[in-house]
Amino acid sequence: MKNGKWICLFIIGLILVTAASSFSNTNFKRLLTESIIDFYNLEKYDIEIDIRSSRFDIDSLIFDSLAIRPMTNSKPRGLLAFKVSLFNEGREIKKGQVRVKIAYFENVLVATDRIGRHQSITFENSKLERMEITSLTSRPLTSENSLADLWAKRDIRKGQILSSGSVEKIPTVLSGQGVSILYKSNTLEISAKGVAMESGYIGDKIRIKNEQSRKILTGTILDSETVEIAAY
Repeated sequence: MKNGKWICLFIIGLILVTAASSFSNTNFKRLLTESIIDFYNLEKYDIEIDIRSSRFDIDSLIFDSLAIRPMTNSKPRGLLAFKVSLFNEGREIKKGQVRVKIAYFENVLVATDRIGRHQSITFENSKLERMEITSLTSRPLTSENSLADLWAKRDIRKGQILSSGSVEKIPTVLSGQGVSILYKSNTLEISAKGVAMESGYIGDKIRIKNEQSRKILTGTILDSETVEIAAY
């Protein structure tokens, strides 16, 4: 009977120690996360902070606050080290270094299927989803309103984040498209049928071929159907 009593007390003690340890670690992570967010003026819903290593024996320390000193002034992302001081009732009790991983998240447009090069981006092949963007090097698309007149610069795999690096505005005039060639001077305007030899946007200069003379000319895109040739 006595053995059973001691076993019960041992189990209860173990549970209490484990709970205290869990609370200490949770409290440390909460205080560290809040300090990093406040220091850099970050949005707490946009980041996740994971402690990778710490020189503190958290279980043996009693503290109610902490202060951080970053080892870089640039925007924190990825693996970083911080110098941390622990305080209890205003008195510093311990200081050391902590390594963390900071990940950024945002609601961004993601491809729901494979999208081929020069295929239009639509509501059918993309959706908004919360994704990690820590290592993204180009600006992600964050609104379905931004889909108008966009296509893929290159093949996009299913699940890939759509960004300025993978999509672009569809050109006003496409290579191989039929256009109206407008010859214009101060006193004269003449139009002829032609074919665009290059793609481009309004204001761009592109090569075009006059269908009648077969000559290759250079003109300025006025709209989706017209390329102007300055006549002298």
